[in-house]
Amino acid sequence: MTDNDVALIGDVLTRICGQLKIHSSSLAFLNHQFTAAEIDQINQFMMRQMLADTAVSPATLARLLQAVHPQLPDADSENMAAELIQSWLDEGTFKGILA
Repeated sequence: MTDNDVALIGDVLTRICGQLKIHSSSLAFLNHQFTAAEIDQINQFMMRQMLADTAVSPATLARLLQAVHPQLPDADSENMAAELIQSWLDEGTFKGILA
């Protein structure tokens, strides 16, 4: 599968989810080309915050996204943080710590 194929598939999935008002954290990571290792780092951080019962704000998550995936522009990290928070709330993930 070529990069172009992956981009087209990502676009189709984004449009379908948008039309159906479905929020998917996996799709957010796919759209911004996060690696499995980067996703693991974010999930590990979120699990530590959950165990410590510490809230995670959109600003904190945006900074984490940039630290883990430095090529993500500032504006994109803020938008992605909001998208991930909505997705996780819809998915029932990290309940109680998302601010």
